[in-house]
Amino acid sequence: MDYFPFDVDFFEDEKIAAISGEFGLKGEIVAVKLLCAIYRNGYFILWSDMLRLKILRDLPGVSPDLLDKIVNRLVRWEFFDKALFDSVGVLTSRGIQKRYLSVARRRTGTEEMPYLVVDVDGNPLQSELLSTETPQSKVNERKKEIFPL
Repeated sequence: MDYFPFDVDFFEDEKIAAISGEFGLKGEIVAVKLLCAIYRNGYFILWSDMLRLKILRDLPGVSPDLLDKIVNRLVRWEFFDKALFDSVGVLTSRGIQKRYLSVARRRTGTEEMPYLVVDVDGNPLQSELLSTETPQSKVNERKKEIFPL
């Protein structure tokens, strides 16, 4: 994605407020940098040594140890999905996926979407029928049955 919706009350969110209280501005900017990396990739990203180094490059004054502490705290406060992070090292959340899907709905076609933690029923990306194949209305069929020509 080239952009993502950013909530105007992002810094008032209790999870970010907790990060800010513990780590200050460094914690806040790490959270924003991670969101940018996630949305650039789609709706999740694998927390890896490569990603760690890429993020550290743009954050002077943030050590690898501090970055790991911030990420672990973001997971602990459930800014990121704990189960996915603990099992496969994936950074994502319900909120991230909901925002991604709201933007992605405008696209056409389908794609495989691993690591989803949100329900996507009714999402055109997951529909087996294309909109051109989906019946639009049963009313016309009933009219033909009731009022034959």
